[in-house]
Amino acid sequence: MSTLTNQIQLLIKARRTKKLELAKYLHVGRDALNDYLTGKTQMKADQIVLIAQYYGVSVAYLFGETEEQLSAEARFKELERKVNELYQAR
Repeated sequence: MSTLTNQIQLLIKARRTKKLELAKYLHVGRDALNDYLTGKTQMKADQIVLIAQYYGVSVAYLFGETEEQLSAEARFKELERKVNELYQAR
């Protein structure tokens, strides 16, 4: 199993994602998703990007190039949420 498919499998388990839900998001069938996850079929680049967006992680994380899970956009949203909480606490 490749790093990519391993990372995706870990996200599926950690986030308790139903594979059918992820398959629908990717506009593929459940069998096609299983083929991707087992390495039987290679994922297209746009599908990898969609998975990263779905989970709010970077593509680099999916490929094991960084341990930083959150994408830049997700980190910004988290920071923005924390700043808003601080202002509301005043």
